[in-house]
Amino acid sequence: MPSRVLIIQFGNEHESRLNELLRQCYGEAGEFIWFDAGDDAVIELAVGTYDLAIFLDTELGNQGLASIHQASTVNTKIPLILITHAASPAFEAEI
Repeated sequence: MPSRVLIIQFGNEHESRLNELLRQCYGEAGEFIWFDAGDDAVIELAVGTYDLAIFLDTELGNQGLASIHQASTVNTKIPLILITHAASPAFEAEI
């Protein structure tokens, strides 16, 4: 079970329901580090020691997917997960 989880937030502020679900999935004892999207988040992923990174894109998924592509060039040792509410046609085509 991951103990250090980096959550990179896109769109709206932290959604309490998603936050609650993530804590249920990965345990209350886990350390959750929330970061707003941007270059600082990717740098944190590169230098930090995380077991898992979650890209939480509460909009169309495009920004989260682009950041996962960028992050995968920096750190390929941990799982990278994208969670999004809805996908645009361009997002679905890229997958």
